[in-house]
Amino acid sequence: MTESSPGQLAPKKVDVMNLHARMDSQDKMLTEIRDMIVGHIAEEKGKEVVDGPVAKALDEIALLWRASKILVPALVALATAWWAVAQWWNAHFKWS
Repeated sequence: MTESSPGQLAPKKVDVMNLHARMDSQDKMLTEIRDMIVGHIAEEKGKEVVDGPVAKALDEIALLWRASKILVPALVALATAWWAVAQWWNAHFKWS
């Protein structure tokens, strides 16, 4: 271990103090960033929902989109069944 004069700190202790000072400044920056994020989230939650013709139209489009996930496969199944019936009809009954 190196000895230092009475007014000076040991080199390792100075390094540790520098690291602590840097960590304190990083903690302060992280706290500021956290506060900014919390503020942005609160601001987004506090926004009013627009209620007008455009909003109603967008809600209707969203409803149709959700319904299409059920409606389209059902229509495809019906079209396939209709095609199968038509093919069976043509194979078993001759027109002329």
